[in-house]
Amino acid sequence: MAKNSVKLIVVGAGGYGHYYLQTLFEKYDPKEVEVVGIVEPYPDGVPILELARQNDIPVFLQLEDLFGAKVKADLAVISSSLQYHASQVILALQQGCHVLVEKPAAVTVQDVDAMIEEEKKSGRWVMVGYQWSFSEAIQKLKQDILSGKFGSFLHGRTLCFWGQDDAYFGRNDWAGKQGNNFDGWILDSPAMNAMSHFLHNLLYLLGDSPETSAIPEEIAAETYRANRIENYDTVACKIRLQGEAPLLYYASQVCENDVNPIFQLKFGQATVTFHDDTGIIAEMEDGESISYGSPEDTDQFYKLEYAISSVQKKQLMLCGLIASRPQVLCVNSIQDGIITVPEFPPTMVRRDNVRKRWWVDGLGEDLELCYSRYGLPSDMGFYWSANAKQTRLVNYEFFPGGTTPKCEL
Repeated sequence: MAKNSVKLIVVGAGGYGHYYLQTLFEKYDPKEVEVVGIVEPYPDGVPILELARQNDIPVFLQLEDLFGAKVKADLAVISSSLQYHASQVILALQQGCHVLVEKPAAVTVQDVDAMIEEEKKSGRWVMVGYQWSFSEAIQKLKQDILSGKFGSFLHGRTLCFWGQDDAYFGRNDWAGKQGNNFDGWILDSPAMNAMSHFLHNLLYLLGDSPETSAIPEEIAAETYRANRIENYDTVACKIRLQGEAPLLYYASQVCENDVNPIFQLKFGQATVTFHDDTGIIAEMEDGESISYGSPEDTDQFYKLEYAISSVQKKQLMLCGLIASRPQVLCVNSIQDGIITVPEFPPTMVRRDNVRKRWWVDGLGEDLELCYSRYGLPSDMGFYWSANAKQTRLVNYEFFPGGTTPKCEL
């Protein structure tokens, strides 16, 4: 083993963790990047663990078991269920590991804040796996925004429709859940999980440094559902940043047709637009057109490469906890106060027995109209819409309610 090799553990070998391990086994020389332990609470039937065992990599059921066995690592790659992110990140920091954790950073803002405090105490760092934030296209665009090349930010919007079938919501015991008695808050939703990248991306691009995201001050949100789940599968929200600049975010898992993520940012001297067929293009007021390519051009596991190299040398924290907190803040405020999610009228809901999924007739067209007019469904007066719930986010520090509950003696 090379003297300066990076020792690494992976938490979660099923799901997305499978691809982390596959990348590590296929791309990296074990003399330079050594996987010294894997945590998987349900190891039966996880194919990649057989390869791990062939390479004499120990597998543990819990992270506590791994550290109890005196396993030492430089980097922990955490790809577990989102409700476990906070506790596992904190434990890894306490054991001297740097951390790359999958999105979202955590379920609640108080959890993210606890992680930030532990990060400061430990002298280690935490990166969050929003792969677009690590991409060449997004980094180049953010540099030009920070330089003032485009002038003052005016408004922005993003939209994504990714339909999900019964298997998606049945793949585990937390998909589509607000929470449960055993794990606490989960808040699984398009904005928290499946399409969280695109909410985070807008905030990240508008942050006032390479390592920060824009901080929202107020949010007006509408949530709906068609699936037989606890939480929402469709969300539209208007986020106000400092200086009254609005961001609009639309995401749904029940439109008839998928629409891959798009976004647009309007500045005083340019309009920046992204479509998956054109990439990111900035159209300047003077007629100049600047192409940045697509964030998808960068391998999604470049974030792993960047984290490994950051163990070896100090680098910019491209997507750390501070940059990731505003997305969690937005999702907590969207969720706060929801008792029962409004359901789409039964006359709109359709069943696709071939794709085994629910979809809502006309929803995609309605949300695309909202996108084109910078409005919410209630602004458009759609008969199925509900009033937007408004939340002030300044000093919001605890979910639910916004303020930390006082302890009664």
